[in-house]
Amino acid sequence: MSNTIKVNSLVNEVMKSDEKLKFWEDSKNSGVLSLTTPQQKGELGVRIVKTLLEEKGHVVEKISDQGDLRIDGEHSEVKYATVTLGTKGQEQLWWNQIRPNQEKWTSLQLVGMYPDHVKVWSFTRKQYFSTLKQIDKLVTPGHVTGNPESTDLEQVKFVKNSNRDEFAKVKQFLIHNG
Repeated sequence: MSNTIKVNSLVNEVMKSDEKLKFWEDSKNSGVLSLTTPQQKGELGVRIVKTLLEEKGHVVEKISDQGDLRIDGEHSEVKYATVTLGTKGQEQLWWNQIRPNQEKWTSLQLVGMYPDHVKVWSFTRKQYFSTLKQIDKLVTPGHVTGNPESTDLEQVKFVKNSNRDEFAKVKQFLIHNG
């Protein structure tokens, strides 16, 4: 007797039972869930920002495989995150490995991927330090996987729940919501 395991069927059952994944079922952007490496996700973020800013008339050039762009001659860092949604309106985006001590970047774009749309926030270096880092709990020490002792990285987390709404605190930096 041969037992056949129907992996795709089991995967679909898991997705339907997982509260965090059910928002992605049959969504416009569900394909992003197949991106498994940070490099793939980062590349998608870079392509989104490049396309968006070129459509707005900016000159954009990809300058590395590390999420770096040159926008109108200035160095920019791009970070990508996939949203985590909850059944009671909770929303969370988390970007890691932001390098505040790396002085070459003059702007930072944070890409948030949602089941049916994309949001992009853009900060100048000055806005990152003078505004974003001053909002309680938004920017905290980050780390490299396998190196939790690293002190030169930061992470940014936007959270919306019944106690707080950090998305409202950064809405003036939202350059795309579609």
